[in-house]
Amino acid sequence: MAKSFFHFQEVKDNSREHNLRKCELNYVFKEYSHLNASKFTKYGSENSHLKIIEDLKSIVKEKTGRSAQKKSIQLQEGLFLFNKNHTNEDVGKVVIDFKAKFGVEVIEYHIHRDEGYIDKKTGKFNPNLHCHFVFENIDRKTGKSHRFSKEKLVEFQTYFAEALSMERGITSNREHLNCLEFVSKVRTQEYEDYKQKLEPTHKNNVRLAELDLYSSLLISLHNEKKLNIHALKLNIANSNNDNLKAKYEKLKEKQRILEQVEAAEKKIERLAAKKGRKI
Repeated sequence: MAKSFFHFQEVKDNSREHNLRKCELNYVFKEYSHLNASKFTKYGSENSHLKIIEDLKSIVKEKTGRSAQKKSIQLQEGLFLFNKNHTNEDVGKVVIDFKAKFGVEVIEYHIHRDEGYIDKKTGKFNPNLHCHFVFENIDRKTGKSHRFSKEKLVEFQTYFAEALSMERGITSNREHLNCLEFVSKVRTQEYEDYKQKLEPTHKNNVRLAELDLYSSLLISLHNEKKLNIHALKLNIANSNNDNLKAKYEKLKEKQRILEQVEAAEKKIERLAAKKGRKI
């Protein structure tokens, strides 16, 4: 059974362009893009994320008497996986039911079936099936931000697994675990699971099919998170700007995470190389 995966983070500037395929993406298989689906459940596509964010900031001011804090988040974007047996109607119902169950205002969702990879042996396209959904992070009645506890995040993960009839994935031990780090953790755990199954039975064939779903997601994340640390170093060398230095430290942390991901990938490659010979 395929494992579920759920993650959310602040909406990015190019989120809607990415989700509607209005920007060039070199990891998308365009011949399958017609299978994608999008639905705007509240405002319609004519209202940009920027306008919605400004409207939510106005609500914060009206309800609390204070301006929204600089670091506050008005819109969040969630992502979850589904499998080939799920129709677009199935996926849409999962999103709408999430909205009803947890009381968050989902404003749009986007189903993607055009990301994935080509199997080198069969030449067939293996899709990374996933759905993005955007929801308001402000309670319109109080003007306060939603703050999800660790227990609530565990509940979210369980909800998607059960609603999609998928095996529950691993749980993050941090409220806003970086998506790259989370996927690295999933991949490493998957590798260890297969290794334990392989060694006691001396099987020659390594079953990596379930890993491919996470692999293709990982490739997408790599493509979306290009790092330019060396160029930033040049700017920092003669600068006393604290904001710039903070940004540099954040990028260094992402670089560390990418190195962990690459290490996990190499482990899987070594495991796959053992295919066809006895361990």
